Amino acid sequence: MWIYIYIYVEKGNRKPLGNSIEINGVKIQEIEEESTYKYLGMEESISYNNKMNKDNILKEYKRRLRRIWASELNAYNKVIATNMFAVPVVTYSFGVLRWTREDVLNFDKTTRKIMNMNNSLNRRSDIHRIYLPRKNGGRGLRNIEEEFLCKIVGIVDHLEKEKHKNTFMAKVL
Repeated sequence: MWIYIYIYVEKGNRKPLGNSIEINGVKIQEIEEESTYKYLGMEESISYNNKMNKDNILKEYKRRLRRIWASELNAYNKVIATNMFAVPVVTYSFGVLRWTREDVLNFDKTTRKIMNMNNSLNRRSDIHRIYLPRKNGGRGLRNIEEEFLCKIVGIVDHLEKEKHKNTFMAKVL
């Protein structure tokens, strides 16, 4: 059963109305003061809790990695599953949450640690080979640090282009 909730925000501040709304027979309740709601997989409220969201993403990433690397899939399919099922959990938060370089490097360490625990990677093997494409003799795993840098550079590039568009539009007007 779904519970429908709403929050009323005016000029960045929460304005409690203190009542519930009914639309087409569906009762929608106002969210409590310190409660959160889930939107696109991230806990949100009027206040922003970076640490809680980062912890939730790390926990979900680890959960998905454990399920993939403990499965009966062959190594090729485990890499594909990791790239398609686990890595996007992290990459979609880049540019939204404040990640440090150390946080991002820890994702790659976690990946290698889980691979090692499931006998899919030797501790002494070359870690760079994991991230090489398969056609070059690697495993084809996506490097989260590289994904982070690409995403941030893309965001900066987009903002620069938008800034120049707005400047151009101001000059034309």
